[in-house]
This record gives sequence, structure tokens and C-alpha cells, in this order.
Amino acid sequence: MKFYVVNNSNLDMKAIQPLLKDFLTHAHKQMGFDAPIKINFKSDSENAKNPLGKTAYYEPRGMSITVFTDNRHPKDIMRSISHELVHHSQNCRGDFDDSGEMAAKEGYFQENPHMRELEREAYQTGNMCFRDWEEKYRDSLRESKHYYLGGTIMNTKEWKNRAVFGRLMENFGYGKGSFNEDPEGEVELEEAITDEIVEDEAIEASDGSKSWYLNGKLHREDGPAVEHADGSKSWWLNDKLHREDGPAVEWGDGSKSWYLNGKHHREDGPAIENANGSKMWYINGKQHSEDEWKKEVQKLKDSRSLKEPAFESKSVQKVREMVQEILKKYTIK
Repeated sequence: MKFYVVNNSNLDMKAIQPLLKDFLTHAHKQMGFDAPIKINFKSDSENAKNPLGKTAYYEPRGMSITVFTDNRHPKDIMRSISHELVHHSQNCRGDFDDSGEMAAKEGYFQENPHMRELEREAYQTGNMCFRDWEEKYRDSLRESKHYYLGGTIMNTKEWKNRAVFGRLMENFGYGKGSFNEDPEGEVELEEAITDEIVEDEAIEASDGSKSWYLNGKLHREDGPAVEHADGSKSWWLNDKLHREDGPAVEWGDGSKSWYLNGKHHREDGPAIENANGSKMWYINGKQHSEDEWKKEVQKLKDSRSLKEPAFESKSVQKVREMVQEILKKYTIK
């Protein structure tokens, strides 16, 4: 199982990667998800200042997790990953197929019983999965101390490995010591190099779904960046849903969503058209009633008309051109 890791944060990947790899092995065994996933570590200083700011979120269509890292303990970061991996497991087994736009809406689980149950499972299973892993390595830590205090002889390589892991454990708040890696079922952890340009890098999942990346971000300019096996498609530029000539998301059931620069936006109709006939109107990510939306669209048109040059008739344009030619001809050099 591959995990694609992109570090767009101030997180020290050298310190967290060995433990992250072991935890992902553990989570994969417990949760059983069967599709690769991208984990994006992100810094956001403004979000970090907000006491109720975002900690992490899962994007079902792109099969990616984004984790905010500023001012957070590494254990808290991994606990968030565990929670979002449960959502990935739910997505792999098809639980998001009928969720429509609810997962993208703030407070979605308060309005939709199905999504509320998925969120309950994520909290319960995610926390328990991380706690099981944490207890496992606490036990390993205690056992490893026996080697130092009990006189067990180790070769130089074993001693160095344990010393390195011991320092990593200190970073995670476990105190001095070391732990053993689980030799079975290891995951393949690939860290994307964000300053290396990779054109049209397509990742294919086990179900045939495809995702295109550029510099570790969902990105494609000649088509949808995500194509799912059920026919759903989504257009992304630089990790943001974006499309100017049509809906940025076309769901397998016929529902459609319009986005510009990662925000719901449409000026010639509803930004969300669900297969059941319901519609929602948005401008720059803000939802409006249909009447309010019409007023907002008119405001945008009025503001643009003020910035555009006044219309000139062809005769006026011709006179202007003649005057400019005369001025050029008689300009003293």
C-alpha cells in the first residue's frame, strides 16, 4: 500500500517519518482500506490563531488528507490522521456515494443522519486505532529498556537503531528509550519533492480511479484531475477545485457543482444541481437564496462595467486614429 506524503508545512519530516510509517502500517491492518491515499501537511498561521480552526479534513474525490500542523504536538497530528483515515476507509467501501455535497458543507453531520453516523465511527475507530498503536509502542519502550538495564548484549547496528528510535520517541513525548518496528505488512511511504516539477503524474487506484498531480498537488489543465470508476469527475488546479467552462465536479449520479478557485461560484445559474432536482446558488463561496443571488450577480456586472472603457462608435474610433497619426507625423524629434 502506497501513501503519498507532501510536506507544505514547517513539520520536520525526518523526525516524524519513521513513526508515521509504523502507524500507517498499523492503521492499514486495522481499517482495511484498499486504495492509495495522499497526505498533505499544511501550515496556515491564520488558522492556527483561531481556537476553533481546522485541524484536518478528508477529500473523498481526490482521496487525500490535509493536516494543519502549526502549533500542534506530533501525537495530536497523528491522531487527526487516524480520524481522517477512517473516512478514507468509509470512502473505499462506498459510504460516501450518496453523500452528495453534504461532506463539503460546514456542519454537515448535524443535518444528515448518514453522515453523522460516519463521523461517529471516525471519532470512535480513529481514536481507538491511535490509542492501540500508542499502547503497543509504550510496551515496546518498556521492553527495550530491559536491553539497556538488564545486560542483554546487542551488536552495534542494533544499538544504533535503538538509539535513533529512542530520540524519536522523546520527540513524541514518550521519554527516553526505543521501540521495535513491526517487520510484517510495512507500507510504502513516498515523500513527494515539491520543488521538482512532475508533469501529468497520474496515480491509478485499485478500482481504476485516476488522479493527476503536479508538484504533489491535484492539478490538470487538459481535463479532470480526478476520474473515478463510477464516472464521477472533478477538475483541479493547484489543489483547488476550479473550472471556468463548466461544472468542476460531475458526480456519477448526474449531480453537478461549479467552483472557481476552490469556492462554489456560478453567475449564470445555480452552483449546485443535485440529481434529485434540488439547487443551490453561490457567489464566491457564499450561499444565497435565488433572489439574493440575482442581486449579487447584478452587483458584479455593475462593478465590472465601471472598470471597462466607455463604448466608442466606429466613427469616433476612426477620428481618434487619425489624430494619433497626425501627432506622430509632426512630433518634433
